[in-house]
Amino acid sequence: MTDPTAKGDTPMTGTMPSWRNSPNIAIHPAAEMFPLLPEDELAALAADIKENRLREKAAVITKGGRQLVIDGRNRLDALELAGFTVVDEHGRLFKDVCIDLTKGDDLDLVDPAKVEAFIISKNIRRRHLTTEQRRELAAKLLRADPAKSNRAIADQIKLDKNTVQSVRADLEAGGEIHHVEERVGKDGKTQPAGKKSSRKKKQPMEAQPVASATDQPAEQAPVVEPTVVSIDAISEPQDQPVPATPRFSVRDLPFEEALAQFEAWLRTLGAAQWNEVEATMQRVDAELEPQAAA
Repeated sequence: MTDPTAKGDTPMTGTMPSWRNSPNIAIHPAAEMFPLLPEDELAALAADIKENRLREKAAVITKGGRQLVIDGRNRLDALELAGFTVVDEHGRLFKDVCIDLTKGDDLDLVDPAKVEAFIISKNIRRRHLTTEQRRELAAKLLRADPAKSNRAIADQIKLDKNTVQSVRADLEAGGEIHHVEERVGKDGKTQPAGKKSSRKKKQPMEAQPVASATDQPAEQAPVVEPTVVSIDAISEPQDQPVPATPRFSVRDLPFEEALAQFEAWLRTLGAAQWNEVEATMQRVDAELEPQAAA
């Protein structure tokens, strides 16, 4: 084949076998949890590979004579879109486009959990996933293994553990997963799961009698409507390293509303500011972990 790692080579053209149709190549289920690139981004990646070469090979492991792709689905698709042949006559990926981690010490293939952790780590750090995409990923991980603790999943996909708990509650309420009495933490130890989620469907309110004009209502105290402060109205000047924490207590808001406002605030940050926020969240999470284990 024409080597896609060599800059300036002319790719092969014509009818080519696709790696996706090969009986000797499969995709690891953990890799399928992440969405593929949109068509326009895939086309841009193909153009970049054609112009500047393949910068990072796909990663596979070999089991029973089949190659399992654990990283690099988009790159393999982009290579074919750019006109490169990526499989040989036996339907296996060329060494020019992939690295087989089975033949090295890069990955502990005895433990499937470590293979999954490798896949998630590669994708989480490479991609800018939205909060909703991370929630969907949390749901997929919970469906695959409900016994995994909220904190373990949150640590894997860089999501707040309370959000993972909210996703778990939704799945349990919908009957998609069962409540487990014990969960496995990120340290591999089993701990009691706590109380089962009590989330129920909302029941319609009973009809109330309408007061007549002659009724004399009892004296009532004036009703004071709560004031919800907008994050936009209290944001600090943009020359600060990270916008200041909102000057109102999110404890006064329902969890979902507080989470939505926090997400809206995060979307106003730049890349450098987001890195500082992520580092702060990881530090706080590490500080709170001993309290949660107590």
